Amino acid sequence: MQRYGTANPDRASLSQTANLTEDVDEYNKRMKYIKKRLLQDLMTEDSGQDLVEYALIVGLVGLSIVSLVHGIATGIANDLNLIGTRLTTDA
Repeated sequence: MQRYGTANPDRASLSQTANLTEDVDEYNKRMKYIKKRLLQDLMTEDSGQDLVEYALIVGLVGLSIVSLVHGIATGIANDLNLIGTRLTTDA
């Protein structure tokens, strides 16, 4: 009776295992190279940087305009309330 795991593997299965191990090692080397290359490209690439800078500037200008318009609207509302109050108290 043969126990599980105690059989002597034949040469073909050892060869397949060695080839599989070599394939995995080659795959790992390629993936490491691709990751390294991608990281280098990301560190040196700046083509999208201009777009991000423009988007930040547009957002800042938009925020400034909103706060400016809010301040002007508050000032106009206060002035109109003052005019309405004077018209009703003087009449």
